[in-house]
Amino acid sequence: MILRSKNPDLSKNPKTWLGASYSSGTTLTVISSVGFSNDDIIVIGEPGEEKTEAATINGNPSINQITIDSALKFSHPKDTPVYLSRVNKVSWEYKTSKTGDANVIVGMPINIQWDKNFTEYSWTLGQASYYYRFRFYNSQTGDYTSYSDWILGSGFTLNSGGYMLQNVRRITKDLDGKTASDDQIFRWFTEAQEIIQAQPIRWWFLLKEASFTTVASQFKYGITSSIGSDFLRMESLRYRYNPSSSSDVTYRLKYYPLSEFEAEIQDENRTDD
Repeated sequence: MILRSKNPDLSKNPKTWLGASYSSGTTLTVISSVGFSNDDIIVIGEPGEEKTEAATINGNPSINQITIDSALKFSHPKDTPVYLSRVNKVSWEYKTSKTGDANVIVGMPINIQWDKNFTEYSWTLGQASYYYRFRFYNSQTGDYTSYSDWILGSGFTLNSGGYMLQNVRRITKDLDGKTASDDQIFRWFTEAQEIIQAQPIRWWFLLKEASFTTVASQFKYGITSSIGSDFLRMESLRYRYNPSSSSDVTYRLKYYPLSEFEAEIQDENRTDD
């Protein structure tokens, strides 16, 4: 089982640039260290690009210098971006059934792979029938982020946001999210949903069917409990008349404007039938 977590978006985090090329050592020369502090996690390079890596600030930075806890693996040219990150690791959990207990996978958390857009982990014991979720971790503060939703190992279901997002990325060929972020696409989904719901069109994919039992002398029924709280408008109402085994007829009822309906039922002495 290959587990893939989308790396955090750093584009809105504090950012600076290398003021001089880096080749070795634990000192980074930067344009400005404003917004960076001791024990902060920094990412050197553009996330998703080759040789991008993370480090931890060791000591309070000076105006143009940042000291890190250990030497970087790669050389970096002048003007390489340096981002502040709130996390540096990711932790996966699993459960063997939808209602089962959550278990942390042995070996978690693992380092975020900043040279990719996703961090991948190969778990040989994983099954497609298991459910998985992840959260990010800051090894300096010991803080975790909130969890992702549970994801079935066999993939996203047809009506899930993840499935829709994958389709948009595939169709637009924006697999790395460089044109539009996940948040932006989900905002478009929400706007589209509101547009569809507001239009007086009987969309086939929004139709639901529900039933309730009628009672003699009762002429008013609540329907949201059987249809659901997202009820918008009615397409039709049918009445099944089944007084005996020899009589079973379903009628499609006629709609009356409220004033006409009230005229039909104004006789309070009418019989039950």
